[in-house]
Amino acid sequence: MRFNGGKALLYIFLISFGFLSIFPFFWMISTSFKQTNVLFTIPPEFFPRKPTLINYVDLMRRSDFPIWFKNSVIVTVIATSFSMYFNSMAGYAFAKKRFPGRDGLFMLVLGMLMVPGQVILVPMFLIISRFNWVNTYQALILPLCAGPFGIFLMKQYMETLPNELLDAARIDGCSEFRIFSTIVLPLCRPALAALGVFAFLGSWNDFLWPLIATTTSTMRTLQVGLAVFQSQFQTSWGL
Repeated sequence: MRFNGGKALLYIFLISFGFLSIFPFFWMISTSFKQTNVLFTIPPEFFPRKPTLINYVDLMRRSDFPIWFKNSVIVTVIATSFSMYFNSMAGYAFAKKRFPGRDGLFMLVLGMLMVPGQVILVPMFLIISRFNWVNTYQALILPLCAGPFGIFLMKQYMETLPNELLDAARIDGCSEFRIFSTIVLPLCRPALAALGVFAFLGSWNDFLWPLIATTTSTMRTLQVGLAVFQSQFQTSWGL
């Protein structure tokens, strides 16, 4: 059996990179079991010598952490599902349908990619205020249900699907909705998976919009709730 030095170096590099990627999560979990006075000791304690659950007890006593976690799960799951579905519908229309102004409308969608998200925060807040949606799930979910990147991603992928397949389904009497739901969507699973990952991460990690759209602790998401443990001069790292 010959020794492959190049492959061995590759494995060493990948394993080392894997440990570096995992280390922040390990350190976070380890820190949660430490007392405050040992968080910054030198040399650091990678494994707590005297593990404690005081941080978890304080977390539940000082905050609405279970409610924040529930809100994040609800918002993320619903927003991700809607994003995958509505972006796919728009992508299908742009990729496979012919209608007046299609190219100009798609260029307008692409132009929205260049608009920073901070620019539309005020208009979005005014809209949800008119609907009396401030501090509701609707305000947190609906702005995330579709976006120019998702439409562009799905449109580009759907253009690779053969038109003959869709024409054959139309000849067999399939409606456009059935063609979309039973033929196009199953064929777009790779693009849907990628879009789902992006939508999930964007929704779960979103901080600025939930901060603006919510006014009470019971409607905060997890990312906004984490800010409670930070002050001007101190951060509760254990919590």
